[in-house]
Amino acid sequence: MNYLKFFSIAIACAMCLPAFAAEFIVKGKVKHPEGRSKICLGYPGDDGNYLSDTANIVDGNFTIKGQVSAVQKATLQFISDDKAQRYIYLEFYLEPGNVLIEIDEDIREAQVSAGAEQALAVQLKRQIGGLRKELDSVFSTYRSVLAKKDSVLMKDYLAAVAKLSSAINLAELDFVKRNPESMVAFDVVKARSYIIDVERFSPFLAALGEKAKDSEEGREMSNRLEIAKKTRVGKPMIEVNLPDSIGNLIKLSEVKGKYVLLEFWSSWCGPCRAENPNLKRAYAEFKDKGFEIYAVSLDSRKADWLKAIKDDDLPWIHVSDLQGLQCAAAVEYGIIAIPQNILIDNNGTIVEKNLRGDSLQITLSKLLN
Repeated sequence: MNYLKFFSIAIACAMCLPAFAAEFIVKGKVKHPEGRSKICLGYPGDDGNYLSDTANIVDGNFTIKGQVSAVQKATLQFISDDKAQRYIYLEFYLEPGNVLIEIDEDIREAQVSAGAEQALAVQLKRQIGGLRKELDSVFSTYRSVLAKKDSVLMKDYLAAVAKLSSAINLAELDFVKRNPESMVAFDVVKARSYIIDVERFSPFLAALGEKAKDSEEGREMSNRLEIAKKTRVGKPMIEVNLPDSIGNLIKLSEVKGKYVLLEFWSSWCGPCRAENPNLKRAYAEFKDKGFEIYAVSLDSRKADWLKAIKDDDLPWIHVSDLQGLQCAAAVEYGIIAIPQNILIDNNGTIVEKNLRGDSLQITLSKLLN
C-alpha cells in the first residue's frame, strides 16, 4: 500500500463544483457491537476543512447528520485506543440524502446504500472484487515459490500475476470509459497516478471526461505523466546533486558502480522503513560486484532523517535537501508517493523501476552474476 496516500485529504474533484448545502443522514447497523461504543464519520467540508462527526452506538445502531453540497469521499471508522485500528476504515461516496450502512465483522466490507456515485463504486467492486482476491491469493504464494528455486514454477507464477493484473486493468479501464465524468472513475485514475506506468496509465487519463481532465488534479496528473515519460526505462537519468549529512554535495552521476539504485524514502514512511531490510540484503550481496545505493530522503527534519539511518543501520550514500515533498530530485522525477526507486546503469540509462521485496536481488543477480 502506498504510504503518502494515507495522509492525503480526500477532496471533491473540481468537476463537481458545489451548489448549495443539503442534509445527509447516515444511519448504521452494527451486527456485532460488543466493544464498539463510538463511530466517526470523516469528510471534507465545502470550506476545505476536514470534518469529523462522532456518534454513540446504541443497541447496535447509530445516526450521523450533516450537510454537503456535492459528492464527497468519506471515511467511517470505529473509535478505538488500539493504534492498529487507525488504518481500518470504510471508504464510501457521501452526498445529500439518506445513507444506510450495515456493518458485520469488518467495517471495510460494510454494505452501503447511498447515492448514484456509491452505486457506481459498488458496481465496480463487484466487477473486480473477485479478481483482486485471486491476485492477493497468488501474491501470498510468492515467497514459497521463490524458495523452491524452480524456474518453471516461477514462470507460471509470473504468468498468473500478469494475467490477473491485465484483467483488472481492462475492467477498470472499461469502467472509466463508460463513466468518464464520475467521481468514482476519477478516483480510479487518480489511484494509478501516484506511481505511473506510462503504457498503462496513458489510456486511463485519456478516457476521462474533459471536465475531469481540465480540473486542477486532472492537469496535475497530465504533468506527472509527461515527467514519467522522461524517466521511463530506457531514458537517460536526470542528474541529482544533493548534500549529504555534513553538507557535501554528491552528484548521482559521480557515484561509482555498474548499477546505482536511486532510492526515494523518508524516516516517516512506514513502507519505506519496512523495505530497508530487503535493500540491506541486496546491498550486502552485491556491493562488491558493482552495486551502490544513492538514497534521497524526503524528510524535512534533519534529526529524524539521521536517526532513521542509524536505527535501521543503512550503510549506503544518503542525501537530502530537507525540503520534504518539495525535494528538488523528487520534483524532477515526479515522485509524490514513496517508496520508489530507479535502477541506473553505468551509462546513466534507466534500466528498471520500483524494484521491491526480492525483485531487486533477482534483478541484480541477472545483471551482476
